[in-house]
Parts: sequence; structure tokens; C-alpha cells
Amino acid sequence: MTPGSSLRIARAAESRTGFGDYEYDIFRGTERVARCGHDYRGGEHWIRFGAGATQACALGPVWTFTERDGAEPLVLTAAATDYLERRLADDPGR
Repeated sequence: MTPGSSLRIARAAESRTGFGDYEYDIFRGTERVARCGHDYRGGEHWIRFGAGATQACALGPVWTFTERDGAEPLVLTAAATDYLERRLADDPGR
């Protein structure tokens, strides 16, 4: 989590099938506000806010949203947090 932000990211709880997408949930507090992911090859990247339509990731590949340091859990990058905060402020109802 970026300091000062209530956003966090975690691997989606659903099981991934052999050739399924890698999916990550983005939470504000305990509410899931978005899901992002990529196909098993890493070629197609997407984000979906709430129950809305899936769209291309504005920051490029999903892995630009996250960083990890060894055994630490995934955290959102500062750029991802800035983008998500702006996007969620523009459309609070998603």
C-alpha cells in the first residue's frame, strides 16, 4: 500500500485454470473497487472497475501496477495508486 492511500492489491481468490487469466483485486478498505489482470501469456492486459466493462490498462502491462520485495506481499506502485485514485474520484459509483 502506498503511504496515505487506502488502496491495496491482492491476487484474486478464485482458482486460476491452466490457461486462464492471472487476476488481481484492488481494494479500498474492504471493498473491491477494481480487478486487473493479464492472459497466461502476458500479452493482453486489462482492468475492470466495479461491474463495468473491461478496458485496457491505462498504465500498460499489469505488472507496472505492482511491486514486490522478496517475501513481502504485492503492493501498488505510486503511479498505479495515483491513476486509481484519480479514476475512482472521477467515477465514484464506478
